[in-house]
Amino acid sequence: MALCSTTNSIKLEAVKAFWGIKHCRSVTTVADVADSLDGTYFELNVIEPVSFAEVKGYVYFGTDPVLAGKTAYNAGTVTNFTANQVASAIESALASVDVKVEVVGNKVEIQNKYLGQITAEVDGGSGFTFAIEKAGIGGELGKTSGGSTLSMEAQGVEYKSDQTGEIVLGESYIGSSATIEMALIEVDKEKLELIVGQVTGDVHTPIGGTSLVGYGESKLYQLMSELGGTLILHPIRLLDSDKSGDYIFHKCAPMPQDINFSGTEVQTLNVTFKAYLDSGVNKKINLFAIGDWTQDLE
Repeated sequence: MALCSTTNSIKLEAVKAFWGIKHCRSVTTVADVADSLDGTYFELNVIEPVSFAEVKGYVYFGTDPVLAGKTAYNAGTVTNFTANQVASAIESALASVDVKVEVVGNKVEIQNKYLGQITAEVDGGSGFTFAIEKAGIGGELGKTSGGSTLSMEAQGVEYKSDQTGEIVLGESYIGSSATIEMALIEVDKEKLELIVGQVTGDVHTPIGGTSLVGYGESKLYQLMSELGGTLILHPIRLLDSDKSGDYIFHKCAPMPQDINFSGTEVQTLNVTFKAYLDSGVNKKINLFAIGDWTQDLE
């Protein structure tokens, strides 16, 4: 007999939902000529994993320009470094920062580890060439109604023989699928531009005008897995810093279904998110995973 005990496997599980894309940019460096890079910098803004807030920072060379309210990442003194060596110095400066870095020659690709939009980054005199490879977007999707539902399906092929008729001799696993359905009740223009305009729809801003979101032919034949982002479900019973009960869908595309118009019911945007394989994640969990997704999942 267990006095004053509870069954901890039973729970009410409301979740916060986050969806978006991780910001990725490239930096093509130049060589240092007699300390020409000393005191120069370029901004680097990242997203932290607890509340998905932006952390503003900068990478600098030699003398720190000390930018108020921004985190400094020291690339060291690079006197007479080649462009390739400067790129390597940037990689070393970011070794302990929550970003993924890849260097090829004098080109550095830097991807934020966590989804979300960042403030525009500026160059502080370095003379490097910058490009946005993929713009970060998204964040918390807001309040939902009626719960969020994860549907999972495993597919198999049955083996039968002429000699044993319809008796199943065995079955091979050939794949799985996962979809998540939810009804968003904070339906504003920003939410529509994110959920409708990012993947299957699009956003158009006329010259000198304001943005419109809708459907057309601009996204025809593009891969939804590449247009999509990351979906995270975080149980609200856990602290924001506790990711142990999170669900993460590494590559996930929103597919809006319907919006109701009523004078007596709360307007909802019903959407289904479809998960796709992510080749950058360990193949044991590269459709979706449950647990602390802030770890290295490669």
